[in-house]
Amino acid sequence: MNRALLLTVSDDMSSSWGMRFVSDFFRNKQKVHCTLLYVVPPGYAADESELGITLSAGQLAKGHETVGLARDWLVARGFPESGITAKVLPAQYGIVRDIALEATRGLYDAVVVGRRYLDWMQRLYTTSVSRGILWENGEFPVWVCNQPESGRRHVLLCADGSEAASHMADHVGFMMDHEPDLLVTVLHLRTDSPRSDVRAAEALEQARNCILHNGISESRISTLVTDAADKVETIVRLAHDGNYAVVAVGRRPDLPESLARRLFAGSVSLGLHENVARFSLWVGR
Repeated sequence: MNRALLLTVSDDMSSSWGMRFVSDFFRNKQKVHCTLLYVVPPGYAADESELGITLSAGQLAKGHETVGLARDWLVARGFPESGITAKVLPAQYGIVRDIALEATRGLYDAVVVGRRYLDWMQRLYTTSVSRGILWENGEFPVWVCNQPESGRRHVLLCADGSEAASHMADHVGFMMDHEPDLLVTVLHLRTDSPRSDVRAAEALEQARNCILHNGISESRISTLVTDAADKVETIVRLAHDGNYAVVAVGRRPDLPESLARRLFAGSVSLGLHENVARFSLWVGR
């Protein structure tokens, strides 16, 4: 089964880190379907009618030019042109909600957003779009892609035994299906509790089973259990030490102090992204 990705694009093609990450990460590009989404900022929208917001010919031309350049860029790097769809939409409900609605309607496997794209949107809307897209209601995983670093490969998957972690493990396994050289390390951060070893074993086994369910061989899965006084600092250090391309976590809105909420409690661009500029984050429910 092909993987369907919704890639957000902006006027600045030189900073399309989401597309660059997808191009570097997937070797079997024939199995990836990309939808390029360009949302016209509300400041450029024309008049409103009963049919909603309409775009002028100039605005449409600019949007189609942008997605056309993105399509050409992907095709030049091996993606089949037949596997690329382009969409130019007017902003109607706010940039975050517009992206989320398209992600839900299109049943995409993931929404891919580059950090530079988030910065661009934040300048336009003077709001934390990065935090918004991560906490928008929806069942789709969000990939926040930083500037890819050559040579990085593989996935560091955080597992705590929660349902959210299981969903992310299943997502990682699905994304690895047609990439036989990709490996995953399942990480559990041990807590200081009487049943910590039992919980660690259960969490690792749960995540492993979700990955194996996608047809991934056991030889491609390793596990790691470590103590962590500071979870975020530990994950960042392990990601750099292991030269991982991806850190994958589940988001648990039911737990105020959950790992995902801690990771994204502040501005992504000003906070955590300063420490993870060499790898990308997959966040999913």
